Amino acid sequence: MLDLAIRDYFNNDPRIKIDPTEVHNGQAIPTHALLAQLRAREPQTEFWFIMGADLLKEIERWESGSQLLQETRFIVFDRNVVDS
Repeated sequence: MLDLAIRDYFNNDPRIKIDPTEVHNGQAIPTHALLAQLRAREPQTEFWFIMGADLLKEIERWESGSQLLQETRFIVFDRNVVDS
């Protein structure tokens, strides 16, 4: 899904990358913790979080969700548009 978004909506912009940390670790990492790891690893990089609009409604219930909203820039897609 993200590969398609990068291709179709961002014209394969080389500044936009998918980080495979969770895949390589074999387990999910809470989003706030993952972004903290990424920021520590690459402090010069500006990270944005791409998500579906349906998830945005629930984000304050996520672990550190309120903090995530304050510290992170988001790109939010309407999944109905992306899936069609």
